[in-house]
Amino acid sequence: MSLTDIQKYLFYKLVRSCIKRKKPIGSKLLAKKLKNKLSPPSLRIYLRKIAQNGYLENVGSGRLPTDKGWYYYLENFKLKPEINLPQNFDLTLWAELTKNIVFLFEDNLVIKGLKNVINFREKEIVEDLLNLCENLETIIKNLRNEFNILIGRDLPQSKTKKLSLIAYKDKKRVIGFLGHKINYYHTSLALLKKLTDNERGKITN
Repeated sequence: MSLTDIQKYLFYKLVRSCIKRKKPIGSKLLAKKLKNKLSPPSLRIYLRKIAQNGYLENVGSGRLPTDKGWYYYLENFKLKPEINLPQNFDLTLWAELTKNIVFLFEDNLVIKGLKNVINFREKEIVEDLLNLCENLETIIKNLRNEFNILIGRDLPQSKTKKLSLIAYKDKKRVIGFLGHKINYYHTSLALLKKLTDNERGKITN
């Protein structure tokens, strides 16, 4: 079910705030983001309707997009990177900027950004990420030859269902990002698109 214009606008603002703060967003904080154009009680009514459509879930004192909500975000809003894109194809830099694990498979598997695992406080997520890294070659084999976006439950190898994988695969190589569901999706997709648009771009480690 689609959202109304105001619901869509509020959903977008909430998602961008979640990405920036890396945590659930409550109605009071969202009201501040909107310069108090809507009161927290009014926002809760709108957010409840969005949640009833399956796009948001309550987590503690705030709200996060559901898996369905993340896909809705990616499918319905213009590709707008959350951070400035680097000009060169440097895996180490990509990992540093996006706070993800970045991987490249050509002749062999290269993984960068493992130190980003320490950014996650939940032990179960850290273990989940490390387990996925150990099984990346198997995961890569199951990807389609195109852009792949696997969020939460769609990443079957994930035990917590709190992770995401974005990757581009063709006959020559696979390059992608592995991290939390709260992620710089538009940035990662823009980087991959930039790379595929310029196939001569050399990737450095």
